[in-house]
Amino acid sequence: ACYVLRDFADERGSHEPRWAAAIFGNGEACVSRDEFATALREMDFEMPMGPRGNIKPEQASLADEAVDAFWSYLAGPDELLSRSTMLAKLQEMSSDPNRLGAVGEGPDFVDWKDFARALGAPPFERW
Repeated sequence: ACYVLRDFADERGSHEPRWAAAIFGNGEACVSRDEFATALREMDFEMPMGPRGNIKPEQASLADEAVDAFWSYLAGPDELLSRSTMLAKLQEMSSDPNRLGAVGEGPDFVDWKDFARALGAPPFERW
């Protein structure tokens, strides 16, 4: 999800994406690279809707190189990453033509192909 909190203003209530809760859930305005890496690694694995195949949770360890690539994309040379910067960079990844999203706050999602493409991680050309 490419939003920090979505209030549906109906019986569905509101939704906070897992990434926002895990990384910035303690009310943190910004996190360091180490805090970011720790939060990512502590998130429970859930099989994404993405490329064909099956990854088991025990195969889903997060390599240091993956954390470094994600941090570099999100924060660049900065020592801290803010919630608003992470949101903007996730929305920037999205190729959804609806640039306003459902409620006018930017794209609502980023799919695995756009994520891989943004990080320069082949073989996204195959799908």
